[in-house]
Amino acid sequence: GSSAYGTSTIDEDWVEKIGNYSGVDSAYGIYVGMFSTKNKPMFTLIGIDPVGLSLSEAKITEGKLFKDDTKELIIGKLLAEDEDKGVGDYMTINGEEFKIVGLYETGDIQSDGGAMTSLKTVQEMAKDEGNVSNVYVKVEKGQDIETVKNNINKTYGDDISVVGSIMEMENMKAML
Repeated sequence: GSSAYGTSTIDEDWVEKIGNYSGVDSAYGIYVGMFSTKNKPMFTLIGIDPVGLSLSEAKITEGKLFKDDTKELIIGKLLAEDEDKGVGDYMTINGEEFKIVGLYETGDIQSDGGAMTSLKTVQEMAKDEGNVSNVYVKVEKGQDIETVKNNINKTYGDDISVVGSIMEMENMKAML
């Protein structure tokens, strides 16, 4: 499927389905949406369960992690510079006010130019409740990532695209 913001989304049930797959330790859904601020007509806002953030490339460099289902967010290093914002400041996104509770860095220009907050909040802002755009997966200790990836792909490859690393995902984005 696809959301109003041009990102492909799937039913949130996929998170549990993938999370229960053999060789998978945990799975967390994320929602990647395009939104606007006062100075940026389009930037990336990612909705994610705070626990699932550990599976991303983001490292908190200042402040703390947002609480789930709140109007708190963490912003990337580049967005903080562009917006001249820091921990304790407020940012209006698509007309909604959020408190900045932390700054993060990934090393990726697009990610560091964006922000992260609660999955439910971003789904509501995108008017796409119950859907996710990606599922982050952690494989069980001792499992081979490629084997688990290939098995998931064999089972669900007609419905979803499976990538084994952030680099693979970046390559797919570049090709698209």
